[in-house]
Amino acid sequence: MSTHVCAVFDRDQLYARRLAGALSSRRDLPFYVKLFTGKEELCRYLQAESPEVLLVGEDGCNDDIRRLYSGNLLRLLEEPAEKSGADEPPGICKYQSFSSFVRQMMGYCGQTLLPVSEEISIFGFYSFLPAQTASCLAALSAWRLGAGDERGGRKALFLNLDEFSCLFPMLPAVSGKTISDAVYAYRQDESRYGGKLAQMTGENAWFWYLAPFLCAEDCAQMQPAELPGFFRATASALGVNTVVVDIGQAFPRVWELFPICDTVFIAEDESSSGRVDALARYLAASGREDGLERIVRLPFPDCRLPDGAFAQPPSADLRKQIPAEVSAVRERTSGQTNRA
Repeated sequence: MSTHVCAVFDRDQLYARRLAGALSSRRDLPFYVKLFTGKEELCRYLQAESPEVLLVGEDGCNDDIRRLYSGNLLRLLEEPAEKSGADEPPGICKYQSFSSFVRQMMGYCGQTLLPVSEEISIFGFYSFLPAQTASCLAALSAWRLGAGDERGGRKALFLNLDEFSCLFPMLPAVSGKTISDAVYAYRQDESRYGGKLAQMTGENAWFWYLAPFLCAEDCAQMQPAELPGFFRATASALGVNTVVVDIGQAFPRVWELFPICDTVFIAEDESSSGRVDALARYLAASGREDGLERIVRLPFPDCRLPDGAFAQPPSADLRKQIPAEVSAVRERTSGQTNRA
């Protein structure tokens, strides 16, 4: 069960949406925000999950919610209260400065704000090889680039951009939503994107993810120019600092995505190394050195993920398939991207 969540519910839906949007826009919170607009929906969620913090409107904080949740439950009060009753959870006044609201919330749940100066790292994966094994390698490397070992660390956000993803059965849609819905929400209202994203994002033992495209046209309509903002807004809303993008074969000019990434891993074997050479020559000849200098070439392992692979951290046998070059890049960037 995920605890890196701040759940928000208030019968005043306009206030709840504004609060969730404001919290989602904070890059320094150590969790992402999940908005609920109905008590029944919230209760179903609490039967299976236990968020780090639960903010509930004063008139919605009833016995059902208290029975289902025993964590950091905070009431959203209409008026300031001197102190809570013996049987009442602590409360925070709705109508105060937002910075004061955040400080009180973090104090009640014993959390600290994250440094805001840290940058989000974006790692791309591309290959001329079959999509099945290429996507498996990207997913396995996403675990390494994020958490990296069983001891923890912040997970990466993994995004598969292929128009016919072989990973879709292993990355089920949350509430029926896919990356198509996330892109639409981002285009419609970037300022409230974080609150909507919480309803679409899945988590497994390896990484956070948005379910791949169901409709190929949705992928084909994406423009490289809009991707950096989308990637960073998504990572910020989730409170992660590593994004791993399985580029796939969806974009006709795939090299336009390379400058978006800090590093682009290109897996190759004997049959594809010539094509990688040709791509590198093209980038150099066309003045796209900014993309060329980001490329790290990987020896290609014939990677296959077993059924149910994402339910638990990768086994020792699977970890052996992660190329040393991936680990080396992670070690070089870990001092910049890991949050204490």
